[in-house]
Amino acid sequence: MSELRMGMSREPIEMATKRHGYFPNTFVWRGRRHQVQTVERCWTESSWHGGDQAERHYFRVRCAAGRFDLAQDIQRNEWTLERVAAA
Repeated sequence: MSELRMGMSREPIEMATKRHGYFPNTFVWRGRRHQVQTVERCWTESSWHGGDQAERHYFRVRCAAGRFDLAQDIQRNEWTLERVAAA
């Protein structure tokens, strides 16, 4: 599995299910379904773009395939994969 670095192009993912309506539970990346075993860390970042504030929730999760950093654009409810490290 290749490694993506933070700050490089984000890859869209489909968030199939969430735990408690918030935490990632199952997501699809490049046609493959990943079951989250544990959420290791979560945090929120805010930034300003053209006078508008953008907030993103980040989740570092562990799956059988490795560790993934996922992000959710709050306003758009769009999910992306930020980084992956093989198991």
